[in-house]
Amino acid sequence: MFARIVLFLGALGFAPYGLYCLLVPEGASDYTSLAMTNGDATVEMIAMYGGVQMGIGFMCLLGALKEHLREAMLISAIFVIGGMGLGRLYGFIVTAEPVTEYTYGALGYELVMLTLAALALKLKKNKQAEVTETATA
Repeated sequence: MFARIVLFLGALGFAPYGLYCLLVPEGASDYTSLAMTNGDATVEMIAMYGGVQMGIGFMCLLGALKEHLREAMLISAIFVIGGMGLGRLYGFIVTAEPVTEYTYGALGYELVMLTLAALALKLKKNKQAEVTETATA
């Protein structure tokens, strides 16, 4: 049940934001302080902030809804969301420029999701081991 809740949280955080960035890239650009100075930049904003974020959200939703995919989606969330969070943390550490509440909020969300997904996977594995142990006893 915990794994399902964690994946629903991922879906709720990523899918709506991705859809917003897909449909209103200039709004996302303003919010993130990223300038869209040409067509390539606009396409990149739509693809990476819209398509990828929405894809992560739907990946989490699929894992929350389909038990047989849950473990794989937790592992995927650990790598994808964790990679974003750790990359953002590295960027935060190495930049000399001040950051805004956007970075703090995204960093917090991503690192919390990484921690929760790892914990959910560990609990799921422990439960599977208990069931296997009980069945063989």
